[in-house]
Amino acid sequence: MSTYRLDPITKEMATDHANREAEIYGFKYGSPKWIKAYKEFANEAVHTMAVGRNPSSKNSHSYKIRT
Repeated sequence: MSTYRLDPITKEMATDHANREAEIYGFKYGSPKWIKAYKEFANEAVHTMAVGRNPSSKNSHSYKIRT
């Protein structure tokens, strides 16, 4: 497993994502599930920054909000 140094904006975004996941799925802040959500967001952000974005890509992901 690699260690990454995140910039403050990405850290804030990962924290917000993990907080939203906790609210939606009902787990506590700082719990193992919260940490997993934080790490998943951070890994995706690092991967996206490392590869770059291709606006003409037809393999884009779409996400739905759980209500």
